[in-house]
Amino acid sequence: MTRLLTPAALAWILYDLGGTIYAIVVTSRYGMFWVKERGGSDLAFMIAMSCAVALSAIAQLLLSPVSDATGKRRVFVGGFTLLGAAALAWMPQAGSLEAGLAWLALANLGAASAAVFYHVMLADVAEEGWREKLSGLAIGLGYLGTPLGLLMGAWFVSEGNYGPVFLPTAAAFFGLAVPLLVFAREKPPAKVVPVGRALRESLASLRATSHDVWRNRRLRLFLIAYFLAQDAQCTVTYTMALYARDVVGLTETVRQFGPLKLDNVSLIILVSALAAVGAGVAWGWIAARIGNARAAIAIVGVWLVALALAAVTPWQWLFWVAGCLMGAGYAGLWTVGRTYLLELCPAQERTQVFAIFGLAGKVSAVAGPLLWIGAVWAASALGPAKYRVGLLALIALMAGALALLRRLRAMPS
Repeated sequence: MTRLLTPAALAWILYDLGGTIYAIVVTSRYGMFWVKERGGSDLAFMIAMSCAVALSAIAQLLLSPVSDATGKRRVFVGGFTLLGAAALAWMPQAGSLEAGLAWLALANLGAASAAVFYHVMLADVAEEGWREKLSGLAIGLGYLGTPLGLLMGAWFVSEGNYGPVFLPTAAAFFGLAVPLLVFAREKPPAKVVPVGRALRESLASLRATSHDVWRNRRLRLFLIAYFLAQDAQCTVTYTMALYARDVVGLTETVRQFGPLKLDNVSLIILVSALAAVGAGVAWGWIAARIGNARAAIAIVGVWLVALALAAVTPWQWLFWVAGCLMGAGYAGLWTVGRTYLLELCPAQERTQVFAIFGLAGKVSAVAGPLLWIGAVWAASALGPAKYRVGLLALIALMAGALALLRRLRAMPS
């Protein structure tokens, strides 16, 4: 245990906690409502977030080889975290909606880009053989960021006044990053390569690997299937709170739940996160028993049931069931996705294939919301029911993912 819980490892866990607080407050709970409070729309919020993720994907491609060549990761983690926290802290002071959306996009660009280099630092803070344990511990403890973020909302937010929560969120996000910047030390690269050469060689290698992946039919089907599933999952992250309030009718009246003061919209996010904690462990066990292929099909099936219940139910109690199933689906898609990919890709190309997998995740965070925007715009005459049409579009994505995963499982190894 001593070799696992070093100061650097504990600092790495704390960063995950800060990232979860940021995601809950800004992405899942209050960001969209703040935009609407300023006279914007849910579509404007999703466009701003999608643009930030797209820019983050470009930053990942350009700066990752520079980081590998120089052996410097803390400078990118610290720089992008500071960018995200500073933009988020200043966002409520924006003089116009357009300026506010720009600061929001900049904050999300910083947070998403910092996460890329943070994940790579796992190899710096833990020895081989301990990394899986540390990663699992960080995921489990990171979910504590959900109640902490919601508790911050209960302290600083009043109905119709969401801006005050962003400054303390920015402080928590950067403050929990400081230990990592202080205690972590990068391992130097085996061979120092000039930055320009590293950039050229990395991009050339990525192009070659992308070509190999596309020629591998099983791997190609998997990546397309997971791209579709992540499209839907990322969009749910952005829209769940709005849907719960405006369509299902969950109120923002604050009530006492033990030590927490939460409204029903926040409570369902908390319940979904708690469902994800247990489901993450369960899906790992299930995949070990029945195989990654069957487990992935089951996870997408759970997502389809959850989205269908949320789209058609007129009852609030059934939406709570859907929320729990969504939490289980979140944990499952990430838990099994990585192990399934390891099973499918050649050992000598794993790093590059995972880079492509990560890039697909970034693109899905753009494509899914754009599909939602189009579906909601087309059904705008329906009033709040237009969001149900948006969920039907996400169901179509998940159905496509299920069809591809079933086809993949039927193919010979």
